[in-house]
Amino acid sequence: MTKLIALALLVCALATPQTPPTVNPSALPSYMVGTGVEWNRYAAYPFGNVTSLAVRLGTSNLYSWSTADTPITATTPPQASALRTGAAYIAAQSPTGSVFLVLLGQAGLATTGNTTAAAFSGGVAVAIRVKKTHWYLMPCFRATGTSTTSTQPVPEIQAWYSFGGQ
Repeated sequence: MTKLIALALLVCALATPQTPPTVNPSALPSYMVGTGVEWNRYAAYPFGNVTSLAVRLGTSNLYSWSTADTPITATTPPQASALRTGAAYIAAQSPTGSVFLVLLGQAGLATTGNTTAAAFSGGVAVAIRVKKTHWYLMPCFRATGTSTTSTQPVPEIQAWYSFGGQ
């Protein structure tokens, strides 16, 4: 029943005429570096560090986006860490340019000791500029997984510093 309701809402949304959101690329940062914490309730060690680098492609609202994440633990052997790269698309922006909606898609590798597997993630984030500084807070919700594990929901929060833009 839930799937049927979700499908009906999706069909209604697609059937409604849409005006693309306005994004002012000059208000977007050229480069961003961020770090924060993620929570994966299905992992042996649920909290992890996530560090990302984003580089805007030209003057578009598209970014090359790379992420490294690793569990926060002092155990041996080492726990699974992942390195992914991909793209981010700025889908919408507030009129003041201080908040924007980010759509993410990435692929890469996850490794633990002698085991390596394909890793992937997709998600949505909201970048919130802290006053008129170069700092952003970015809550994010990702679906992550590897070729050897199931896809898992992973919320995270990061602090970002930006270079370039307004």
